[in-house]
Amino acid sequence: MKRFLCMLMVFILLLPAMPGLAVPGEDGTAYTVVSQKKKLYSLADTGYLIEDYQIYFYPDKAITQAESFNKVLSKFPDVETYVYLANSSRSVDFDHLEAVPPLYEIIQEYYPDSKTAMLPMDSFEDYCRFYYKTDHHWNYQGSYYGYQQIIRMLLGEDEPLMEPIETVEFPVCFNGSLNKLISRETSDENFTVYRFDFPEMAVRINGKKKTAYGKQDAYFNGKFNKKNKLTNHYGEFYGGDVGLVQFTTGDESKENILVFAGSFSNSINMLIASHFNNTYFVDMRHYKEDMEEKFNLTQSIKKWDISKVLLLGDGYFFKWGTTYR
Repeated sequence: MKRFLCMLMVFILLLPAMPGLAVPGEDGTAYTVVSQKKKLYSLADTGYLIEDYQIYFYPDKAITQAESFNKVLSKFPDVETYVYLANSSRSVDFDHLEAVPPLYEIIQEYYPDSKTAMLPMDSFEDYCRFYYKTDHHWNYQGSYYGYQQIIRMLLGEDEPLMEPIETVEFPVCFNGSLNKLISRETSDENFTVYRFDFPEMAVRINGKKKTAYGKQDAYFNGKFNKKNKLTNHYGEFYGGDVGLVQFTTGDESKENILVFAGSFSNSINMLIASHFNNTYFVDMRHYKEDMEEKFNLTQSIKKWDISKVLLLGDGYFFKWGTTYR
């Protein structure tokens, strides 16, 4: 019996810290389990769902991606590189908010020649301000904050920023990806966005001319799905995930930038693009299938006359183990 108890104590001590343990936060808030199977939790009675960052933290893959990226970019010493972490529950240890996220430590160490930044997450209030209640994406406030950080990192403090002209709340509840994960339709959060007066841009999606990326005009005109409670309003409004999106402002006095991103960039694609001549957004999950060829970073930098390359994503983006050539 004594041997069994000792083994049990060792096992308990080796268990990773989980949000589902309902450990009180620094403000007294506690985590509650929503689905242990899906590793899904709630910030007490706030209604905000969070995930366990450990299921997205793959150090070896994050390092592989960094080393591959750095190897290609070493051929282009004049091309500036940047890495931005959209800090979320997929990278934050909510039990240790005072600590630097483990993923960001890797980013800082393994991208030594790149400027880096991340969305701040110093409190539960930060999460509730920057994220949807039931979706893993940042909301209109979080994405706009991230856009400001990214442009300051890319172009400096003197670059004029796009300013929202109004806040628009659509009369429809947004049951996001985390609610869908557990087949739940309980959200009481209306889908809300900032409206911007964007400069004219030409748009190409997977190489083909399009009138727009996303359905922003339709939404502002009241044309959106009001009946289906599981409509992905984030993807519908901002635009879905595709291999390649190109925006052209036609201002040749500005640089060309290449952005590797997942769905986190969708909400700020046009904001970033407004600061450049040509902006190329590549989603490596879909590029090969959509473009019917593998992406070649070396050739693209030369072909598109790229002067800046940005990696932008959450914890999921940096667990892909992407390799570049």
